[in-house]
Order: sequence, then structure tokens, then C-alpha cells
Amino acid sequence: MNRRDFISWVGVGALASFLPVTIAACSSRRVIKDWQKVGSKANLDANKQLLQEGAAFGKVLLVQISNTDNPVAVDPTCPHAGCAVDWNSDRQKFVCPCHQSEFTADGQVTRAPARVPLTIYATKIEGDDIFVKSV
Repeated sequence: MNRRDFISWVGVGALASFLPVTIAACSSRRVIKDWQKVGSKANLDANKQLLQEGAAFGKVLLVQISNTDNPVAVDPTCPHAGCAVDWNSDRQKFVCPCHQSEFTADGQVTRAPARVPLTIYATKIEGDDIFVKSV
């Protein structure tokens, strides 16, 4: 094997070894195994929403929908282009401002171009504190 072939193989091997790490780092789907506190009921703004960021869970958008006891919790990152979705209380849907994808309160896609649902989290309230974990 000549020097050029050897260097090429070493380079391909190095790139291949970093591929799984790169894919995992670019994934917006986070797994929250244990309950994580993301805020309190008092933290919900006038629109009954709270956007929280944390090391363990990334971004979580909490929305208190009138007909539910616990707030709905989603990763607000649109799976289509990575924009942050907003809750539209009039339409009772999450809407992406970039390409107008729409999602139900449980994260399901109702309008393209997004094809993958939002990541949703289970929520619980203990006292005034709101906790989330992966479903």
C-alpha cells in the first residue's frame, strides 16, 4: 500500500468514527428519562405559556390549554426547518412561523411541509411546580 492510499484510508476511518456523534448532536429529539422541573404555574405568562431552556432537556414550551389540568409540553423546534413554533390559542394549534406547518396540541402534523410530529413530554404538577419527562 502506498502512502497516498494509507492516508486516504485513515481519513475515511476518522470521518466514519465521528459520524454517529455528529448525527446524535444534530438530533433535536431529546430524551428526558427522569422528571425535570421546568418552572412553576406562577411562571406562566399572560398567554398561559412558558418557554424554558435547560441543560438536561433543551427547549420546552409549556402551554396551559383551557380544557386540560396539566399544561401541554412540547419541544418547540419545528422538525421541518428548525424554527420555533408558537401556540395559536384561537386555532388551538402550534404554528411554525417559517413555513406555516401546523401541529395539534399533542404534536401531530395537520399541515405540511413538516412531516414529523413535534416531540411531546408528559407533564405533572406538584404544588406550584411543573415537571416534564419523555413520553
